[in-house]
Amino acid sequence: MKYGYISGDTAQVKQQKSVMRSYGINGDALIFGAVGQVLDKLEPNDVIYFSSLTDISSKIREINEIVEQLWEKEIDIQIISPEIRLSRTSEAGSLLKELMIISRSETRERLTAARQNKKLTDPNFHTGPSPKRDVGQVVQYRKSHTTIDTARHFEISISTVKRYLRNAKNN
Repeated sequence: MKYGYISGDTAQVKQQKSVMRSYGINGDALIFGAVGQVLDKLEPNDVIYFSSLTDISSKIREINEIVEQLWEKEIDIQIISPEIRLSRTSEAGSLLKELMIISRSETRERLTAARQNKKLTDPNFHTGPSPKRDVGQVVQYRKSHTTIDTARHFEISISTVKRYLRNAKNN
Protein backbone atom coordinates (compact mmCIF):
# COMPACT_ATOMS: atom_id res chain seq x y z
CA MET A 1 0.00 0.00 0.00
CA LYS A 2 1.09 3.59 -0.58
CA TYR A 3 1.24 6.03 2.33
CA GLY A 4 1.97 9.76 2.29
CA TYR A 5 3.83 11.39 5.17
CA ILE A 6 2.73 14.93 5.96
CA SER A 7 4.33 17.39 8.37
CA GLY A 8 4.81 21.12 8.89
CA ASP A 9 2.64 24.18 9.39
CA THR A 10 -0.87 24.62 7.95
CA ALA A 11 0.30 25.99 4.59
CA GLN A 12 2.82 23.16 4.17
CA VAL A 13 0.22 20.55 5.13
CA LYS A 14 -2.23 21.87 2.50
CA GLN A 15 0.46 21.89 -0.17
CA GLN A 16 1.68 18.40 0.77
CA LYS A 17 -1.88 17.02 0.76
CA SER A 18 -2.44 18.28 -2.78
CA VAL A 19 0.87 16.76 -3.91
CA MET A 20 -0.03 13.44 -2.27
CA ARG A 21 -3.48 13.50 -3.96
CA SER A 22 -1.74 13.85 -7.33
CA TYR A 23 0.07 10.59 -6.48
CA GLY A 24 -3.25 8.92 -5.60
CA ILE A 25 -2.74 9.08 -1.83
CA ASN A 26 -5.50 10.50 0.41
CA GLY A 27 -7.68 9.70 3.39
CA ASP A 28 -6.36 7.07 5.80
CA ALA A 29 -3.21 6.68 3.70
CA LEU A 30 -2.00 10.10 4.87
CA ILE A 31 0.26 9.84 7.91
CA PHE A 32 0.83 12.66 10.40
CA GLY A 33 3.25 12.77 13.35
CA ALA A 34 6.86 11.84 13.99
CA VAL A 35 8.30 9.44 11.42
CA GLY A 36 9.51 7.05 14.12
CA GLN A 37 6.00 6.79 15.56
CA VAL A 38 4.33 5.85 12.26
CA LEU A 39 6.46 2.75 11.71
CA ASP A 40 3.86 0.56 13.42
CA LYS A 41 1.25 1.45 10.77
CA LEU A 42 3.44 0.26 7.91
CA GLU A 43 3.83 -3.32 6.71
CA PRO A 44 6.39 -5.06 4.47
CA ASN A 45 6.30 -3.99 0.79
CA ASP A 46 4.50 -0.72 1.61
CA VAL A 47 5.80 2.49 0.07
CA ILE A 48 5.92 5.72 2.09
CA TYR A 49 5.98 9.00 0.17
CA PHE A 50 7.72 12.12 1.49
CA SER A 51 7.42 15.56 -0.14
CA SER A 52 11.13 16.16 0.38
CA LEU A 53 14.12 14.59 2.09
CA THR A 54 13.90 17.16 4.91
CA ASP A 55 10.46 15.78 5.81
CA ILE A 56 12.30 12.71 7.12
CA SER A 57 14.76 14.85 9.08
CA SER A 58 17.14 17.77 8.68
CA LYS A 59 20.02 15.73 10.10
CA ILE A 60 21.87 13.13 8.03
CA ARG A 61 22.33 10.80 11.00
CA GLU A 62 18.57 10.75 11.71
CA ILE A 63 17.76 10.25 8.01
CA ASN A 64 20.13 7.29 7.96
CA GLU A 65 18.57 5.76 11.09
CA ILE A 66 15.00 6.19 9.82
CA VAL A 67 15.84 4.82 6.36
CA GLU A 68 17.47 1.78 8.00
CA GLN A 69 14.41 1.23 10.23
CA LEU A 70 12.10 1.44 7.22
CA TRP A 71 14.26 -0.92 5.18
CA GLU A 72 14.44 -3.41 8.06
CA LYS A 73 10.64 -3.54 7.89
CA GLU A 74 10.95 -3.96 4.07
CA ILE A 75 9.32 -0.59 3.38
CA ASP A 76 10.37 1.45 0.35
CA ILE A 77 10.69 5.23 0.37
CA GLN A 78 9.65 7.67 -2.36
CA ILE A 79 10.92 11.26 -2.18
CA ILE A 80 8.74 13.45 -4.42
CA SER A 81 10.93 16.55 -4.77
CA PRO A 82 13.46 15.89 -6.16
CA GLU A 83 12.18 12.61 -7.58
CA ILE A 84 14.09 9.89 -5.67
CA ARG A 85 13.02 6.32 -5.07
CA LEU A 86 14.82 4.64 -2.18
CA SER A 87 14.12 0.98 -2.53
CA ARG A 88 16.08 -1.35 -0.30
CA THR A 89 16.51 -3.63 -3.33
CA SER A 90 17.42 -0.98 -5.92
CA GLU A 91 20.92 0.14 -6.82
CA ALA A 92 20.07 3.76 -5.99
CA GLY A 93 18.86 2.78 -2.53
CA SER A 94 21.98 0.74 -1.86
CA LEU A 95 24.13 3.59 -3.14
CA LEU A 96 22.44 6.11 -0.85
CA LYS A 97 22.88 3.82 2.14
CA GLU A 98 26.58 3.37 1.32
CA LEU A 99 27.00 7.14 0.91
CA MET A 100 25.46 7.72 4.33
CA ILE A 101 27.79 5.13 5.88
CA ILE A 102 30.79 6.71 4.15
CA SER A 103 29.72 10.19 5.29
CA ARG A 104 29.41 8.98 8.89
CA SER A 105 32.84 7.30 8.83
CA GLU A 106 34.48 10.35 7.19
CA THR A 107 33.06 12.59 9.90
CA ARG A 108 34.39 10.25 12.57
CA GLU A 109 37.83 10.16 10.89
CA ARG A 110 37.96 13.98 10.66
CA LEU A 111 37.10 14.34 14.34
CA THR A 112 39.72 11.77 15.33
CA ALA A 113 42.38 13.45 13.17
CA ALA A 114 41.50 16.88 14.59
CA ARG A 115 41.77 15.57 18.16
CA GLN A 116 45.13 13.93 17.46
CA ASN A 117 46.43 17.11 15.80
CA LYS A 118 45.23 19.21 18.74
CA LYS A 119 46.98 16.85 21.19
CA LEU A 120 50.25 17.27 19.27
CA THR A 121 50.05 21.07 19.03
CA ASP A 122 48.46 21.95 22.38
CA PRO A 123 50.10 20.49 25.51
CA ASN A 124 47.06 21.51 27.59
CA PHE A 125 44.55 19.69 25.36
CA HIS A 126 42.80 16.73 26.91
CA THR A 127 39.56 14.87 26.43
CA GLY A 128 37.32 13.81 29.23
CA PRO A 129 36.65 15.53 32.52
CA SER A 130 38.96 18.21 33.87
CA PRO A 131 41.61 16.99 36.30
CA LYS A 132 40.70 17.44 39.95
CA ARG A 133 42.19 20.62 41.40
CA ASP A 134 44.04 20.70 44.70
CA VAL A 135 42.09 23.23 46.77
CA GLY A 136 45.17 23.97 48.89
CA GLN A 137 47.17 24.98 45.80
CA VAL A 138 44.37 27.29 44.63
CA VAL A 139 44.11 28.94 48.08
CA GLN A 140 47.90 29.34 48.35
CA TYR A 141 48.19 30.81 44.83
CA ARG A 142 45.33 33.23 45.54
CA LYS A 143 47.23 34.72 48.50
CA SER A 144 49.69 36.38 46.10
CA HIS A 145 47.47 36.81 43.02
CA THR A 146 44.07 38.21 42.10
CA THR A 147 41.00 36.02 41.86
CA ILE A 148 40.92 36.44 38.07
CA ASP A 149 44.62 35.50 37.74
CA THR A 150 44.04 32.45 39.95
CA ALA A 151 41.07 31.35 37.84
CA ARG A 152 43.09 31.70 34.64
CA HIS A 153 46.12 29.92 36.09
CA PHE A 154 44.13 26.87 37.22
CA GLU A 155 41.67 27.07 34.27
CA ILE A 156 38.65 27.24 36.56
CA SER A 157 35.86 29.76 36.92
CA ILE A 158 36.03 32.73 39.27
CA SER A 159 33.07 31.34 41.22
CA THR A 160 35.00 28.08 41.75
CA VAL A 161 37.98 30.03 43.14
CA LYS A 162 35.64 31.90 45.51
CA ARG A 163 33.97 28.65 46.58
CA TYR A 164 37.38 27.07 47.32
CA LEU A 165 38.36 30.13 49.41
CA ARG A 166 35.04 30.10 51.30
CA ASN A 167 35.33 26.37 52.03
CA ALA A 168 38.95 26.79 53.17
CA LYS A 169 37.86 29.53 55.62
CA ASN A 170 35.06 27.39 57.05
CA ASN A 171 37.35 24.40 57.63
